[in-house]
Amino acid sequence: MNVTEYKSDAKRDRLHRFLLVSLIASGVLLFAPNHIMLKLRLAEILDSYGALVALIYIVTLSYFVVLALNLMARVVMQRLNRQKAQKQAALKANCLDNEERAILREFFLQRTSSLILPIEQEAVQRLTDAHILHRHTQEEGLRTGFYRFSISTEARSYITSKNLRLPVNDLTEDDIRYFKAARPTYVKEQLKQQWREQIRAQRRQAA
Repeated sequence: MNVTEYKSDAKRDRLHRFLLVSLIASGVLLFAPNHIMLKLRLAEILDSYGALVALIYIVTLSYFVVLALNLMARVVMQRLNRQKAQKQAALKANCLDNEERAILREFFLQRTSSLILPIEQEAVQRLTDAHILHRHTQEEGLRTGFYRFSISTEARSYITSKNLRLPVNDLTEDDIRYFKAARPTYVKEQLKQQWREQIRAQRRQAA
């Protein structure tokens, strides 16, 4: 969250608190029993400004009703979008091509929850559009056009060993050689880049 968003949220919170206090205060003035109003000496205020108090109550109550309806609508839309994303992920998981399958296998071969991939590659775009890959926000230090991706929560239950053509048992040496050879070129280049960065980091620590 940047500074502008933080300031905007802070202003919205102050507005909500002010309107909530106004709603409660006007509601008390309108609906409190007469003996309480007389005891607190508020009856005169209501006699003089009753119309204004009622208007404040109606406006603030309407605001919070609309806010609640918008919140419920947002929750419903999020649920519908999630269901749609799950359906798209399920369909895509059953018709992966070789390159898409090789990308997803890397999560298992490298035993990692995220991969750095080039966004311009068509296979990466297809997996992202199908809600199988989730793109993280841009990180500092990554090369231009590269983003960190993870398997989306909607797709995790559909990415199985069968879909990725991984053996049920442990990988053999032949399996490992085959899957390494099937890696897309950009995945191999990224692994080399990570390996070089690790070597440089180890040298700096040893110096």
